[in-house]
Amino acid sequence: MHRVIFSFLFLILGTVFGFLMYALFWQGDDYYLKISQEHGILEALSASLFACAGVFGVIRAVRLRTQLSFTFSLLMLMAAAREMDWHKAFTSDSILKTRFYLRAETPFYEKFVGLVCIALLIYCVWQLIKHSPEFIRRVLQLCPYASSVFLGLGMICTAKLLDSMDRILPFASNFKAQHHAYLTLIEESFEIAAAMIFFMLAAVLLKMSLSDVVKQEHDSPSQNEKAQRSE
Repeated sequence: MHRVIFSFLFLILGTVFGFLMYALFWQGDDYYLKISQEHGILEALSASLFACAGVFGVIRAVRLRTQLSFTFSLLMLMAAAREMDWHKAFTSDSILKTRFYLRAETPFYEKFVGLVCIALLIYCVWQLIKHSPEFIRRVLQLCPYASSVFLGLGMICTAKLLDSMDRILPFASNFKAQHHAYLTLIEESFEIAAAMIFFMLAAVLLKMSLSDVVKQEHDSPSQNEKAQRSE
């Protein structure tokens, strides 16, 4: 299984970087902007993959009843909602912005829903921080599951850094303005790479948990068999 996961990781990364090289040398700004536009094909595919990973995670969490399984599924569903702009689709402003809660015109029920979402996000972050020492240890041991999460998070963080480059690195604002189209394509490509990695990880973990259930049911004798043996 370790070889399978690492093979998928190399395939995903190779596909994404190969696509970026193709776009860089054989396409132009019009193509970059068209394919990476808001609610475009890349964003829709990322949202779908995150959502599927979240559903797989929910099924596994119901079976295992562990905090990490619940945290994973919740984060994947939140990522899918973020890709589909649900953080501002049903409210007067983004629930991730401070002014949304400070503004007097914001309805109370919107603030309440937003605070619930923020509380769930804080819970997930706390779970990640709590398990971070074990996670780092597993990454250094090249555990395929931890390595997959590490690469997925790295892709997301890099994409968000590119998106906020002019705010985080003011001296790079001119560079971003000159290469805005291609940097946007890189950002969307990294996000879809992360979505593919988490989808692959969720599918593998779900398959393993279902296989364990089937194996336990196969190995455990039925009541009739127990009765026959006792006789």
